[in-house]
Amino acid sequence: MPLRQPQDYDVCVVGAGFAGLCCAEAAAARGARTIVLERQSAPGDRPRTTGILVKEIADAWDFPARLTRRIHGVRLYSPSLDYLDLTSPGYYFLATDTPGILRWLGERAAQAGATIAGDRPYRGAEREAASIRLAGHDLRCRYLVGADGARSRVARDFSLDGNRHFLLGVEAEYEGIG
Repeated sequence: MPLRQPQDYDVCVVGAGFAGLCCAEAAAARGARTIVLERQSAPGDRPRTTGILVKEIADAWDFPARLTRRIHGVRLYSPSLDYLDLTSPGYYFLATDTPGILRWLGERAAQAGATIAGDRPYRGAEREAASIRLAGHDLRCRYLVGADGARSRVARDFSLDGNRHFLLGVEAEYEGIG
């Protein structure tokens, strides 16, 4: 049986979070053959982000109103439970229906021409001549984007700098409080 040739893409994005889906949409809209590898079955399945968006993103993107709510401050906690309140007159954040926003971003990326490949976790990659071959997927690409989070395996595999400090966030909503 002959060996199967890998599928070739211009851009392979690892991770279907906010950054990965926005990157995939932008690349596909500009004509790049683009695929997103996501370990979950689809964008928005078991998200690992609070879904809080800053004002600059809210102003730049036309998010569906039904998926967002304006809030005027956030509290960030460190691992030691020290916290920092972020508020400023006239400034706001968007609290989102995170799974809904991720599904919406996935639909936009797909409409732009990107392939969204669920149940396809990143298993490693290596340089191969003028391309990058992704282990376990029969894929090659010219550009590999690691949008796989703060502890990026893509960054580690290619000896890129990693985060050494982390912020943890918890989101809670209360009704009827004056």
